[in-house]
Amino acid sequence: MKPRSGVERMFMGYAEELPPPRASVAKWAYRHCFKPVAYYWQHRGHSQEIWCQCCGHREPCDGWLAMSLTKYVCPECGARCNVVDRKGAVPTHSSYVSTVEVFKGVQVIRTFEVTRSNYNDGGKTRYGISEIYQIWLLENGREIITTIGYDRSFNYLYWHYGVPYSIGRHNGGCSGYYEYEDTYDIGFNYIYPRSRFTPFFRQRGMTERLVRYLSEHEASIANAFRYMAKTPKMETLVKTGFWPMFRHMVKKEMYGLEKFWKPLNICHRNGYVIANPDLWCDYIDNLIELGLDIHNPKYVCPDDLTGQHSIMSARVTRKRQQEKLREQIEQARKDEKSFRENRCKFFGLFFQGKDISVVALKSVEEFAKEGRFLHHCVFANRYYDRKDSLILSARSNKDHTPVETIEIDLKSFRILQSRGNFNQDSPFHEEILSLVNDNMGEIRKICSNTK
Repeated sequence: MKPRSGVERMFMGYAEELPPPRASVAKWAYRHCFKPVAYYWQHRGHSQEIWCQCCGHREPCDGWLAMSLTKYVCPECGARCNVVDRKGAVPTHSSYVSTVEVFKGVQVIRTFEVTRSNYNDGGKTRYGISEIYQIWLLENGREIITTIGYDRSFNYLYWHYGVPYSIGRHNGGCSGYYEYEDTYDIGFNYIYPRSRFTPFFRQRGMTERLVRYLSEHEASIANAFRYMAKTPKMETLVKTGFWPMFRHMVKKEMYGLEKFWKPLNICHRNGYVIANPDLWCDYIDNLIELGLDIHNPKYVCPDDLTGQHSIMSARVTRKRQQEKLREQIEQARKDEKSFRENRCKFFGLFFQGKDISVVALKSVEEFAKEGRFLHHCVFANRYYDRKDSLILSARSNKDHTPVETIEIDLKSFRILQSRGNFNQDSPFHEEILSLVNDNMGEIRKICSNTK
């Protein structure tokens, strides 16, 4: 992409002036960016060989079983290698390493592609390192990406070496049909452990140890620099030792920082350590939803965060269920008039058996009570609003409590379902079905008289 401003053109010039990667960076990358592997190779003449991929050394071996049971220690480079079969081996492997540096007084993260190649030509292992893009981090929180060109699809990413630098843009999830990862996300790159910082970022608490911590937890180091420059509160989290929370906010792009700031201050004043920031933030959200005091250390600094989170989550679930029930009841009240107009002709139904009596539900409120008592969905799924269904309640002759709820199809005059507690059959299930079927003619008669 072409530069759009003088600042972007300036940084494109900086990118062209960058020196090659330091020898120490290349040496570290060659050693740490690839797994130590040795290939077991059985030739057509039945001779067997072990091939170190770290340096290219080859020597005869005793056989697959003997070599695969233990690690192979290369006598030339000293690498302790896992032994794998050469079948399906790829001759060239690549990885990415990023360095945190300063160039012309500007903080920059440089990213290199590192390659390791082994070909069956008798030569040694070939290593290579080439720079592909830089992320320039300004003191106002802005970032500028300078990059070489590339082609990518769902299956590959190919960099165009030797072409001039251009301006890059973050592109995670682009290209419509397929979803891609962000080309310039360094969260999964290897990070060279020796970092350099401008005085601006060093004063705000950025250190090599913090960079390693963010890298170990796969948090974006570039975003950490940006947020630290833009928001003093992120700087405060670092300097007060709230690194897990800082890492959490970097991953969440500072979502909820203002909401959690006062509870965080209370944690700091009380020396409370937030080891699990994801769980703690969910817990604080629960407190807010329940209307509890988030300025009280009793709530904000629980001794058993996991236990209290479970308790508050259960309370929030009950609260939401009650709110949903109130909304349903309010909506049901609006439907009460039409329900009575359509079903009043059945309100006098009464069938009595030995242990059970069957009556029609006469109001939407009775539907709600029936659903709560038997723990089923006769109210939640608005059965009172079904035009071709009649809902009856089977009740105990002993204490008059609901036992099962029956749905009858008013077109075919058949029992569609009869559900007891938690949708299970009650001990009186067969008696209920028999009683309703014996009196189905009365229901049919009511329907025919009102046509």
